[in-house]
Amino acid sequence: MARAKGWKGRDHSLAGEPHLQAPPQGGQAPGAAPSPRLSDEPTHATQAKQGLQDQDISVFAEPSMGGDGQGDWALAYASGPGHGLRLLAMLPLALIAGPMAILAALLALGSHSLSGLLNIVVIGPLIEEVAKVFPFLLLAERKPWWLPIWPLLLLAVGISALGFASIENLIYLHIYIPDPSPAIIAWRWWVCTALHITCSLIAGIGLVVMRHRAWQRHSRGRMEDALPWLIAATVLHGAYNALAVAWETLEPF
Repeated sequence: MARAKGWKGRDHSLAGEPHLQAPPQGGQAPGAAPSPRLSDEPTHATQAKQGLQDQDISVFAEPSMGGDGQGDWALAYASGPGHGLRLLAMLPLALIAGPMAILAALLALGSHSLSGLLNIVVIGPLIEEVAKVFPFLLLAERKPWWLPIWPLLLLAVGISALGFASIENLIYLHIYIPDPSPAIIAWRWWVCTALHITCSLIAGIGLVVMRHRAWQRHSRGRMEDALPWLIAATVLHGAYNALAVAWETLEPF
């Protein structure tokens, strides 16, 4: 069977495919479209991903939510509220976040069975830590230019945690624990309150990072920027709860 002319002189392996070859000496002819190469695929994927990240593709960009699918983010940042107005906006958020987190935490309570232990060590801490900063997260995702500078943002988060801890302490000391000893009362008001504030401040650092990166991009906030700090706060809270359960099991008060 006759073969085409030049058959023996060609590389017929996978490495000989045209899109795996180096460009010809001197580059491509003027006006010629660049030929796709397999080695360029990671670069194309990175560029495409960056292009999507630079767009507002959140649910808030939908026309039904008041967005136009594009959003003039630079104008929104430039014409945003002043420091005083942003600080005033933090006060109601800080006041409602604590009680809201209490309601969310009550839904996660359970017995000390396996599912109850999961609630105490994993689900409960996750719900509480997210709920305590949820209003700030929502604002950071929707309108990050409303968030104040980082010290004031952390202060607002700390107030939210203090409100949550105070309500939780009252519930434990007046409902869950009959006739608590002075040691338990002191533990609740000092150690547990400090725990809630510390965990919320850790989550608040995630809010600061989320706000900072949104301001750098002049775009909406991205939840993934705050996620590592929320996870860290949840892990710390869950570890404390696990130790508390172990202590009550081995040597109850």
